Amino acid sequence: KGWSKQGSNGKCVQTLSFGSGFILDVTLARLPGSDALILACGGDDGKVHLYIQEGEQFQKIQSLVGHEDWVRGVEWAAHDGNLLLASCSQDCMIRIWRIYIRRESTYKEYNENIIKLKEDIFNVTSDKGAVTYAATLETVLAGHENWVYGIHWQPPFHKDGRLEQPLSLLSASMDKTMILWAPDEESGVWLEQVRVGEVGGNTLGFYGCQFSPDGSMILAHAFNGALHIWCQNQSKKGEWSPGVVLSGHFGAVQDLSWDPEGEFILSVGADQTTRLFAPWRRKEHEQVTWHEIARPQIHGYDMQCLAMIGRFQFVSGADEKVLRVFSATKNFVENFSFITGTTVEDLLSTNQATGEIPEGASVPALGLSNKAVFEGDLTANTRETDRNKPLSSADQYPQVYFQAVSLTEPPPEDHLLQNTLWVEIQKLYGHGYEVFCVACNTSRTVLASACKASKMEYAAIILWSTCSWKQLLSLPLHSLTVTQLAFSPDDQFLLAVSRDRTWSLWKQQEPAQFDSEPFFSLFAHTDKNTAVHTRIIWTCDWSFDSKYFVTGSRDK
Repeated sequence: KGWSKQGSNGKCVQTLSFGSGFILDVTLARLPGSDALILACGGDDGKVHLYIQEGEQFQKIQSLVGHEDWVRGVEWAAHDGNLLLASCSQDCMIRIWRIYIRRESTYKEYNENIIKLKEDIFNVTSDKGAVTYAATLETVLAGHENWVYGIHWQPPFHKDGRLEQPLSLLSASMDKTMILWAPDEESGVWLEQVRVGEVGGNTLGFYGCQFSPDGSMILAHAFNGALHIWCQNQSKKGEWSPGVVLSGHFGAVQDLSWDPEGEFILSVGADQTTRLFAPWRRKEHEQVTWHEIARPQIHGYDMQCLAMIGRFQFVSGADEKVLRVFSATKNFVENFSFITGTTVEDLLSTNQATGEIPEGASVPALGLSNKAVFEGDLTANTRETDRNKPLSSADQYPQVYFQAVSLTEPPPEDHLLQNTLWVEIQKLYGHGYEVFCVACNTSRTVLASACKASKMEYAAIILWSTCSWKQLLSLPLHSLTVTQLAFSPDDQFLLAVSRDRTWSLWKQQEPAQFDSEPFFSLFAHTDKNTAVHTRIIWTCDWSFDSKYFVTGSRDK
């Protein structure tokens, strides 16, 4: 659709129809030597359709043919009185077309024996008179190994009072790379100047790319919502390095929790990840900024809940019947120390892990559990690679994808995907349906969890010991899903709210013996007759002194 702006309103002046096909990208530019606008449309027929503005209407003049699959991106650039049109396609190719004023004198100078590219001729009549233009193929760029989804010309800049357009083109592809193209200074042939991208991870490639206004940074965005940025080294021409970029969940955040010391936040989301956010303290900067510095869990199910059970331990629940317990790795603790400015000794002293701390974690092929990677595993892989004998298939494709990295700034996306996982140390089985909520008491000794339920037998709350990971108690009462659990700050009560519009309060009994397990019994509850809420109760919490609790519902 074509629109005209009238004040703060927009008016549709024209609708261009392409039959049963559809357009994936459009771009507008002003023709050189004319007041007319030219519109380029990349379609699913593999053609680039050109339209010229006549009055308030656009009229089709040409279709540029060459791509063999959907044209995913088109963009104009003005250079030396000509227009350059870049187009990218799912055929893995990039084509650059040149639109220029075709002068009769120039045409007569050509010898018939000279081989030249085909020209598509069209005439444009505007206020400046009739002008003849020619469209020809400038070059074809082949370098990507998968669909090319985005292209972007380096923005023009002012020099000596003139606006100059650098001949530099950026492309992004599903092969997880971006390529910077530019013509060779001597031959004029377009060549690949720089290639950047990410390695590893179970992600798709890049969906789009962008230059910074001064051309010193390039940005790509990926299918999983992540941004990737590379910055040019000012001292070394042609060298680009990954930069710090904002990141976060690309699905709904379902739950979050502070660590016991209040230094970082863990969150889980419907994007099947658990992410850790912490402050980045730099010596030369007074301002502290928060960034994602680890992705402890990358799962195969949508995440639902989590609870911290120690300084560097947490329990998470997803759309599965299992609770999973995770513990931090040595590499994470060291990098956390460098980024946040906390000493490693203080961090390790508060870590509840006993015995040798794993160097990192890795997910084996076709697996969902983060397996521990020790320093011996890394050195063994190095020795196997250094041998001169032919490698077996097991050595060529190792199960350990973790690589220890030393970070002084928040990690880029490729490190987050595979080098910041935490070790899964335990699985807790007992629920009949998908886990929905989990909570841990203040002393970090008892864990409570509940699952989705439509019957009373499945709506029971299960209590676990964080020391032995054994099931302590099952607390049946509610008839539908328990939506949230909360221990009182003094650990004397457990509060539960449910889809059945009721709440229940469970009191911890004094243990008969010093080493006996905690025991909870029903202290108070509401039922259908005494219920205060008339709709589902979604949330609950305690006051700091454990004297009051609050509940939140869908009541109007």
